[in-house]
Amino acid sequence: MIGNVTIDDVSAGCKSATGEAEHTISSAYEKATYSSHKEALFRQILLACAIASLRSHDADGYFQALDVLEPLRKILPNKIVEISTSNSHLSEVW
Repeated sequence: MIGNVTIDDVSAGCKSATGEAEHTISSAYEKATYSSHKEALFRQILLACAIASLRSHDADGYFQALDVLEPLRKILPNKIVEISTSNSHLSEVW
């Protein structure tokens, strides 16, 4: 027989679930941004994509490659950024 669920049970369950989610997200970020090349821009491209997704008018956050240019140019102000800059990195991730 199952007993009553207490606030402590719910709290422990929430902590466990968020801890697992945090680990999953952290692992996915590391996998998406790792590179042995010093010049790799995976972290910057991922940040620019996140910004483009937040600015997107699409309900699911979809965006076009062109939408990544503005945030990426602000993230990398001293680099010439074209669509090919992000596309080459994104093709390696997908």
